[in-house]
Amino acid sequence: MLGLMMATMGCMADDVTPDDFEEQVDLYPVYYEDESEPVDYVDPTSTLPQRPKMPKKAPTIYKSGLLLYLGNHSGYRIELIDETLGENGTVVYSDIIPASFTTWQLPSFAGVYTIRLIAGNWAYVGWLEL
Repeated sequence: MLGLMMATMGCMADDVTPDDFEEQVDLYPVYYEDESEPVDYVDPTSTLPQRPKMPKKAPTIYKSGLLLYLGNHSGYRIELIDETLGENGTVVYSDIIPASFTTWQLPSFAGVYTIRLIAGNWAYVGWLEL
């Protein structure tokens, strides 16, 4: 069974542009609540919306081999999920991408994985073939 792999594999490259990459990775915004975080009390009589009504625009990222191009961003937690392991898939890779990194080197995995970039209460979800 694959365990959770954590390693810093990022890199900073100022001279890299999206034109240097082979394919765009399509991501879809999803409101994200981390079950490991404590849940705040929600007043049922409140008239304020608890979740945003409009999703955020998903970031545009590009991929070439195992290298992702992220461009300017405010930092993400990245997760690769193997959907063939467990009922809801298993996170096989997780790391933090600092805002100063425009590119990120993925681990040497083979297969199709769900990618999840998490920023606050938003996750941007897509699929990668490695």
